[in-house]
Amino acid sequence: MQFSPHLLVQRARVGSAALRHQDVRVLEGEPVLVIALALSPPRLWGYLLDSTLDGFAEGYARQHDGKVSTRIYTGLRVAQTTLRERIDGMLDRRGADVALLALACEGNVLHVLVAGALSAYVYRQRTLRRLHANEPARDGMLKVEPLWCAEPVDTGDLVFAGPSALFREPNLERLRRACQEDREQEPRKLAALLTSDDEVSGSALAVFRV
Repeated sequence: MQFSPHLLVQRARVGSAALRHQDVRVLEGEPVLVIALALSPPRLWGYLLDSTLDGFAEGYARQHDGKVSTRIYTGLRVAQTTLRERIDGMLDRRGADVALLALACEGNVLHVLVAGALSAYVYRQRTLRRLHANEPARDGMLKVEPLWCAEPVDTGDLVFAGPSALFREPNLERLRRACQEDREQEPRKLAALLTSDDEVSGSALAVFRV
């Protein structure tokens, strides 16, 4: 199974500047999508995001046993090592961390890894539910144990992934109504529903239909 996600990345306003607070990357040639959320002072956001995403891509590409779950795990571990090395080299490292979410397809199974304040949801058969059983932590991947799941998916399922703050109940209810009213709702329109709140700033969101 391949996917063509609709990606929405908004820059955060910090004074007069527009900065990357979150970012999303689809690995070239692979059915893998990674979202990263920087947890640090704004001046470090871009530096930590690039380190994390580059580390994950490097780890995912390393020698492996052929299993997607192994490759995701290696991607996470290399991302953690890369990020920790970057932070250890900084003079002021207080609160520096990055939350990470990875989605990878293997046949008709969607593998989901969540390490920190990010979430993934699926809509199928008129039901919207979170893919990982536990509430995501508010910290980043250097402080929390990752949540894992492997979810069988069918043609027509809708998958949403992004910061947990986007998936508050009012937004979830908005999504449910939109999907129930039009089962062929375009992913880009659903992404706009989640990010229409004036309080949302600097979000990275992925929406795709299987």
